[in-house]
Amino acid sequence: MKITLDDKARDYLKKQGVEDVHVYVKGCSA
Repeated sequence: MKITLDDKARDYLKKQGVEDVHVYVKGCSA
């Protein structure tokens, strides 16, 4: 599951931005 989230996060980062991805990753982790 973690790998899938990482893959999606990468796509999100490319579509939204590094900053947006940072928040997304933090929210998922927390």
